[in-house]
Amino acid sequence: MIYIILPAYNEAAALEKLIPKFSVLLPKTNVKVIVVNDGSTDNTSKVAARMGSTINIVLLEHKVNSGLGTALLTGIKYVVNIGLEDNDVVCTMDADDTHPVDSITGMIEKVKSGYDIIIASRYVPGAKLVGLAFYRRVLSLCAKIILQLRYPYPGLRDYTCGYRVVRGEIIKKAFMKYGDKLVTETNFAATFELLMKLLEFKPKLVEVPLVLRYDLKPGKSKLRLFKTLGGYVKLLFK
Repeated sequence: MIYIILPAYNEAAALEKLIPKFSVLLPKTNVKVIVVNDGSTDNTSKVAARMGSTINIVLLEHKVNSGLGTALLTGIKYVVNIGLEDNDVVCTMDADDTHPVDSITGMIEKVKSGYDIIIASRYVPGAKLVGLAFYRRVLSLCAKIILQLRYPYPGLRDYTCGYRVVRGEIIKKAFMKYGDKLVTETNFAATFELLMKLLEFKPKLVEVPLVLRYDLKPGKSKLRLFKTLGGYVKLLFK
């Protein structure tokens, strides 16, 4: 089974374009899309529910906006509790239509060939960033340099991109160890925190090139620069 976790906050317009791409690309019987509506004030829930006619969608609701990390944890808890198996695949990605869905099939093939974690990376040959603000590029590059020096790991360059595929066994081991503490950061630093905890189990990791299409994002960025930087700094000293 392929589980795709989509944390979504006010992403109704993006989901209209994103979800049909799953139904075209992936076998419907093997895919479950988990939309975690994180207290949206738009029609995110209605769009996700309506799109359920094209692909298997589970809609999980937060009554109030609780942040990316909390939404990720909600999705992970759901897949673990319904019986995630070792050879299942868990994919996390943004719900804003900036991550290319057609990369998933290649990432899943990497799992079949023996890898445990596959990261869509901005720092390998073939990667492209389209429409991304300069300050976001600088933030990502600075984070890469610092984290790679502080936490070197074979094959790992992109510590903060949330577009990843993880074999079910690694998710289950991490959740068994940490439970509700698997993701404690609520902001964008949560993606780094989750990866660090997954790496404790010495997974075989590989990166594939990410073509980030920020020009396709229908709304404004939800990243809060100083709050995110603070989250990274706090995690560095944990």
